[in-house]
Amino acid sequence: MHPSHDPKLLRWLAAESEDRADEAEEALFELFAALPPLSPPAGFADRVLARAVVAAPARAVRSARWMRWMVGLGLLAIALSLVFVPGTLAALAGLWSFAEFFEAAVRSVVDASLWLTSALQIGQTVFTVGEALSLSLARPGMVGLVVVCLLIAAAALRFLRDLVARDRSWAYVDPI
Repeated sequence: MHPSHDPKLLRWLAAESEDRADEAEEALFELFAALPPLSPPAGFADRVLARAVVAAPARAVRSARWMRWMVGLGLLAIALSLVFVPGTLAALAGLWSFAEFFEAAVRSVVDASLWLTSALQIGQTVFTVGEALSLSLARPGMVGLVVVCLLIAAAALRFLRDLVARDRSWAYVDPI
C-alpha cells in the first residue's frame, strides 16, 4: 500500500494524532467532500432493463403454463368433490342426533366444572402454604434464620463456582 500525499488527508491525520477534535472533524468532512460521487456508469439502467425485457417473456410463458395446469387441476378437484358432498352431508347428519348433541354439551359443562373445582382446590392449598409461611416469617427470629440460610447458600455457591473454575481444563484425561 502506497502512502497518500493528499494535503486534506494529512491535515486530518495530524489533527487526529494531536487530539484536536473540532479541526479533525472539519478536515474529515473536507476529505469526504473531495471524494467523487458514486453513480453507475451511463446507460446502466438501459442495459439492465433491456436484459430484463428479453428474459421476462420466456419465464412468464413457463410460469403461466404451470399456473394454468394448477388452476385446471384445482377446478377439476372441486367439481369432483361436489359430486360427493350430498352423500357426505347425509352420512354426517345421521351420526349426530339432538340427544347426542345435548349429552355432549352437558358432559362438557360437567368436565369444565370439575376442572374448575380441582383448580380451586390447588389454589386453596397454595394459599394455605403461603399463609403459614407469612405467619412464620412475621417473627424476627425466623427472618434472621432465613437470612442466615441465604448467606450460607450464597457462600456455598461461591465456593462451588471457584472449585469448578479452578479444576476446569481443556483436556478430558490427565496425561500419564
